[in-house]
Amino acid sequence: MTLDQAGCEVRITEQAAKEFRSMCRDANKIFETSYLRVGANSGGCSGWKYSLDFDDNIESTDLTFEQYDVILVVDETILNEIIGDVEVDYKKGNLIEQG
Repeated sequence: MTLDQAGCEVRITEQAAKEFRSMCRDANKIFETSYLRVGANSGGCSGWKYSLDFDDNIESTDLTFEQYDVILVVDETILNEIIGDVEVDYKKGNLIEQG
């Protein structure tokens, strides 16, 4: 998927890709058939809450982006109308900040 096709762009850092690969292994998921779903859910008064999840399905309304061998999946409407351009990163630190 290119930026021209999607309208917005989804990226992942190399560190986040390594962590996703490790999390797949820890959860006994097959990395080659696992996708990282980027989403957003209504948080009520606080606005939108962004989400990251394992997924093994791609819906007809999804866009896919691949970087560092990780396939990121996001619903086209959520990406273009709610999230916008996004970069998935992973931060090591204390338990509150890590993730």
